[in-house]
Amino acid sequence: MKKLIASILTTFFFLTALHAQETYSFAEGSEVKVDGSSTLSDWSVPVKQMEGKMALSEGFSGKEGEEVKDILIVMEVKSMEGRGPDMNEKIYKAFKAEEFPQIVFEAASAKCVQASGGTFKLSSTGSLKMAGKSKEIILLLEGKKAGKGFEFWGSHTLDMTTYGMEPPTAFFGSLEVEKEVNVIFKILVNT
Repeated sequence: MKKLIASILTTFFFLTALHAQETYSFAEGSEVKVDGSSTLSDWSVPVKQMEGKMALSEGFSGKEGEEVKDILIVMEVKSMEGRGPDMNEKIYKAFKAEEFPQIVFEAASAKCVQASGGTFKLSSTGSLKMAGKSKEIILLLEGKKAGKGFEFWGSHTLDMTTYGMEPPTAFFGSLEVEKEVNVIFKILVNT
């Protein structure tokens, strides 16, 4: 009888824990852009189509030790728009967009590692997939309560060549894009 009661209580608490976590999609106003440099000038390319989701536990407030679960960010390569059709084609070619049309970041969880003054920092280890290659990265985010939800922001510098990408060139090689780019993002989640 004790085993039956223990089993029922364990199942109850497990099911309660499942319901205490809700998945939220990114809200309008979320944005991503890629900044880089070339031998001619600095450049910035917005990603116009992005979607994602994350699970926040009921009562999430960004306290140290709290977690965000099941993070998914999907960006459409062909929604990146540079300074005209020539630049766009070079972007799509570098990302191998015909074969790999999306950039995807997935992480099982992110943990609040620091909180102060109404903001908090999250550390997440996940998989970044682009141009047909997948690499594990550590993504650091900052966040704060924003209205009825949360705002998360941050950036991540990466080397395109580690993903098998060839940095674009133009004008017969006289203009070369640097291999490191900085991905800057702002994510809004309404709870």
